[in-house]
Amino acid sequence: MRTFYVRKESNTFSDAIECFGLVSILEGIFNQFEILRKPEILIEDKGFYYQISCEKDITDEMINKCQYFDFLRFIKNKKDRDRSFTFDSIDYEHEKEIRDNYYALPDQERQTTENPVHPDYDIIRLFANMEGYRKSFINQRAFIDNFEGLLECIVKLYSKIECSQSEIEQELKEYIRNKKLTIEKINALQDINPDKGKGVNQGKASGIRPEGVSDFWLRQLIRFSGAWSSFISRYFDKDYKTYSIVPHSISNEYIRSVYRGIKPYIRGKESIKIDILMIHLITIELIKRHHDYERYEDFFSPADKISGFQMAYYQNLGQRPAVTNIGFLGLPDFIRVESIESGNVWIGLFNEHQKIISGIDENNSSNIRMLQAYRQFLSASDFMAFFDFCFDYADFLIRSIDAKKYFINPLTITNMEVLMCTKSNFSAILSNPGFRAVAEAIRNSTIVPIIHDNKKDIVFGLSNRLKIASRNPESLMEEISLFAQHYNEEIMLKDYHQQLHKSYLKTEDLESFCALLDEGHSSKLIAGMLIAYGYAKEPAIEKK
Repeated sequence: MRTFYVRKESNTFSDAIECFGLVSILEGIFNQFEILRKPEILIEDKGFYYQISCEKDITDEMINKCQYFDFLRFIKNKKDRDRSFTFDSIDYEHEKEIRDNYYALPDQERQTTENPVHPDYDIIRLFANMEGYRKSFINQRAFIDNFEGLLECIVKLYSKIECSQSEIEQELKEYIRNKKLTIEKINALQDINPDKGKGVNQGKASGIRPEGVSDFWLRQLIRFSGAWSSFISRYFDKDYKTYSIVPHSISNEYIRSVYRGIKPYIRGKESIKIDILMIHLITIELIKRHHDYERYEDFFSPADKISGFQMAYYQNLGQRPAVTNIGFLGLPDFIRVESIESGNVWIGLFNEHQKIISGIDENNSSNIRMLQAYRQFLSASDFMAFFDFCFDYADFLIRSIDAKKYFINPLTITNMEVLMCTKSNFSAILSNPGFRAVAEAIRNSTIVPIIHDNKKDIVFGLSNRLKIASRNPESLMEEISLFAQHYNEEIMLKDYHQQLHKSYLKTEDLESFCALLDEGHSSKLIAGMLIAYGYAKEPAIEKK
């Protein structure tokens, strides 16, 4: 058998981690029989189920002869301080001490220390004191001498799209009874089943309790196993958010490489910025590693490989956190990579955006809307949300640099053009001579003088005025005409960077710009692109 199916029953990350758990078990079997070259395992999202396709068959002989291996690693906590084990384990208290010492070091010393934080510390911390996880570990080891019975059940459970779980569960119970095995009952705790738990559908919020509901212990075991290859957890004081990668069509080796590649760089304690960082990192990593696993024969988009992240937010309510939000973060679908060179262009763009976002303080309530708009742009490939971000960021940028916060930087024209060329209607606007002339005038009235500390030439509040005027073509054209008049009459031409600006916004420039509105292009789109492109920096312009 070489094809297996994991049904989507919750549309949360419990489905994805169950898929990853099954893949890790299949890989564990192959590791014992395919020593020279591990068969490729392909994971595909088929809508209401995940399909797992193996390059070679999992045979009955392999199942019967397979030596026992753990699906999970045991995590020692304070209760186990004086206990020794014959199996492989991770000491949570020891790893916590290493982590505390690491973050006590100066930044430079962290780069050279021989005791870095465990790459899976977030998972270790999450599961260290979770009784359901410990019971799952005990349950798997109950089959040390009867491993083939457990593997047979797993293969049968996932061999068909529609199979009777109750029948398989009953068969396993009979097997356990005949072999006189002891199995712990495991509830479907919300830590790996965010849609389950007593009280979540009660009318009053006071009735919500993060307790477990009954579920098949074997599927819980497989989900815990899958968490080790897909989970990322971040704490925000006492609350935390857990993410799982959602595969679309990708090999197990490829997705594992991407997962291991992003984990060391996920830092911070600002929720929206972590969401954005996750999308940035995984998009960059998919592009970086694509040539290691697939050839550039056709256009490819990172969203074709990984759909994004399913996540759940857990709020501390006293005894244990409870799920207060379940969501999904998609990957941008407008990226097209055809070569290593074009891939590097996109990597450069997202590295630039990453620096831009890192300079925005999420703890300032006035910045939250701006960050939410950018997240919406990335997650939903919503360019109007990006332009909303640009309106707010333009004002934020001018105010920040005016306040000598030079770590706040504008976006660059080069990367802005890369984004604008992903849509045909954007390209038509961008290539319009009038649009480019007005955008350059905006740049000469805002970014150029602020960078060169010539405050008397700055037009403040322009982004807000254009945003308000974008409600219809007439008001936008009126505002552009007023700006053009002010620009031509009042803005002193400066030789800021060894080249003169255009002397004026000419009548033909405004006529060409007006033609865009006459052709039916949205006034909101044009205004958004004007601000995005006009407040972007030319590569040759640098701060003093």
